[in-house]
Amino acid sequence: MTRPGFCLCQGWSEFRKPHGVRRQAQPEGFGPARATLAASLAAAGKAPNVPALLGIEGTAAHAQFNTLMLFNRSPFKWPGRVRHPATDPLNALLSLSYTLLMNELSGLLSGLGLDPYLGYLHQLDYGRPSLSLDLMEPFRHPVADRLVLMAVNKAMFQQDDFVKAGGRETSEVAPGLSAAGAVLKGGATPSETEGSRQEGLFLSPEAMKRYFAQYEHWMLSRPEAGSAGPDAASRDEPGTAQVGQGKKPDPCFRDLLRAEVERFAATLRDKRDWVPYHFGKPPEEAQCDTSSVTI
Repeated sequence: MTRPGFCLCQGWSEFRKPHGVRRQAQPEGFGPARATLAASLAAAGKAPNVPALLGIEGTAAHAQFNTLMLFNRSPFKWPGRVRHPATDPLNALLSLSYTLLMNELSGLLSGLGLDPYLGYLHQLDYGRPSLSLDLMEPFRHPVADRLVLMAVNKAMFQQDDFVKAGGRETSEVAPGLSAAGAVLKGGATPSETEGSRQEGLFLSPEAMKRYFAQYEHWMLSRPEAGSAGPDAASRDEPGTAQVGQGKKPDPCFRDLLRAEVERFAATLRDKRDWVPYHFGKPPEEAQCDTSSVTI
């Protein structure tokens, strides 16, 4: 069931993320970082197998996070990607956003009779919805990354909105383990893991309510087709986008998630190569009957 076109296209989606900030003034260091991502994209097209592609993706993911945080205008400092647990506000917000996005996709997959735990690039691991994570990659930047940057740059959250709760063992990366090995463990690179006991940082209950309200607003906003500008998802209030006579409204992010899962189900049914959603390009119509699709 694994097809080379699926693997390569799914890997490429990770490297397309920086397009969402192309209309902003480019900060110092953006050019070289984007060159690194472009080189990774070129290398991905020549990857002979999934492990090689994952190694390229790991390098690109590290560069992507550092590039993303060049646009951080908040007082919060970026220590690099830290997970399990997140130890700073930026990582805490990113992890929370990714988790919500992953859960939405898991529900959509289950609703179509697909197993969210059987993935392609994200390998099988106990309790991890690998297929949801595969399909989430093209949406990490337009949904989660941009939401977090918007929120912190507009000072929606302050340091005292975060509380420490419970120390637990962080994921451990053995000496010499490559970025590909870390990606196989769920997308982390060696810089993301400390291997030591640390206290996690979480939103307080009141701040969490504000975050959920903002997340829901964001998911119902309608990014303009063909636009990847930093404000493309916030030009219209949810449900109030202007629609010309006879023209369908642009889909909101939640519509795009549903269409992506439906297209994926149709791809399995029709045995075609998979081409993931690309932020900044008009979404394809999901013309499929998924009533009998099961795995």
